[in-house]
Amino acid sequence: MEKIKIKVLDFTEAPGPRYIRQDKVGEKTSGEAFYIDVLNAKFKECYENNNMLVIELDGVSGYPSSFLDEAIGELVYDFTCDIVNKYLDYETIMYKKRVQQVKNETYPQWEKRRINGDKVVHSPNIRKNVFFINSDGEIDEKQIP
Repeated sequence: MEKIKIKVLDFTEAPGPRYIRQDKVGEKTSGEAFYIDVLNAKFKECYENNNMLVIELDGVSGYPSSFLDEAIGELVYDFTCDIVNKYLDYETIMYKKRVQQVKNETYPQWEKRRINGDKVVHSPNIRKNVFFINSDGEIDEKQIP
């Protein structure tokens, strides 16, 4: 399995809040924006090509827990915990505890939300499409309202 790497640092030097609506005007630093603009499509590509997606976490100023919870949590919600476990890994020296928190808390919480069919809240007026695994186990696309 080939490894494909993305760096959070290429998205932002200072990861920010959970939602786009919480970003400072003119900035995109939220976990929601990272998921929608970077992570979702890259993960879909890796899944389809049987590649491992590796998120490099180092090099940024730090992580509010809500940034990774939203970005990685939505990934689990849209692709299932089993698929995320198989196709996603992390590279870090500085944020190993944060990775364990995501795996031990975020993964199961968002998998439970997915199974229960809980609604995912998004910032208003995003109007972008994201990929997900549908009930037939196929990749599908949906619009974020």
